[in-house]
Amino acid sequence: MMNLINFSANTPDLTYQDKLRVQLSSIQTWKDLSGYDQKDAIESFMNGIGQLFLDYFQYHLNEANKIGLEYGKDLVWAVRPIEILYIYKLRKRLASTDEWDDNWEVACLGRTNIEAFHLMFGEFLVELDAGDIEEYMEVRKEQAWIHPFSIPKNTPKTHWWWFTKI
Repeated sequence: MMNLINFSANTPDLTYQDKLRVQLSSIQTWKDLSGYDQKDAIESFMNGIGQLFLDYFQYHLNEANKIGLEYGKDLVWAVRPIEILYIYKLRKRLASTDEWDDNWEVACLGRTNIEAFHLMFGEFLVELDAGDIEEYMEVRKEQAWIHPFSIPKNTPKTHWWWFTKI
């Protein structure tokens, strides 16, 4: 299974709402980072958003949107670095890889994280420029396979990319 941030182990006393606030407040730290440090911080952020979505916010999108509005300026600023340092990396991996075992799982995680971001904050943010990610995945899905135990818990069936050849 992919390494997702496990808030329950790290912060058992925080509510999901507070965990989301911790994730969103981390955006401020990106501005002081550069290169691989910034890329890693953004990847960690997106993994955290994806995990919170799967664990709780897919059922409580209005709560996520409300909390997101508290961090509106930061989220608006974050869109471009996410596109450049996260989505570009995923796009590049999908466009150039012929071996799909581990890479497909990474692509699925990235696509789920992008979808979580859209669903949680899309009511007030410009959508991330990731349309071609799904197109790449559509083309490659016949080459992909994921063991059912690798699919993150609570993954919705609408995230078809996880369920290509089970």
